Amino acid sequence: MNVRISICFLLIMLQACAQNAEQGIGTRSKTAVLHHSPDTEKELINPAGNTVETRILTPPGYARTGTENNSFQEYLRELPLKPHHSKVKMYDGRFKENYEVYDAVIDLA
Repeated sequence: MNVRISICFLLIMLQACAQNAEQGIGTRSKTAVLHHSPDTEKELINPAGNTVETRILTPPGYARTGTENNSFQEYLRELPLKPHHSKVKMYDGRFKENYEVYDAVIDLA
């Protein structure tokens, strides 16, 4: 019985995804492939920014959509960040050695 339900659910999800793709829902008219490089960082990272929204800039030709007050989207954009190039502390107290793989550290303390 559980297998039948799982198969039905999977088929419904595949059908919904196919309809969304046909209608262009969830797709973008432009695709940005961003590779971490010094040039990309200069264009997309504002070292003085102290929130996700002010630190991580949009690529040229793109714009952020508006948010509703008190929405989850607004909450994520307003998350406070530690200073640029702060180190990431791992679960066991050690610091991540390769800090070049991230551009921001959320300040949850």
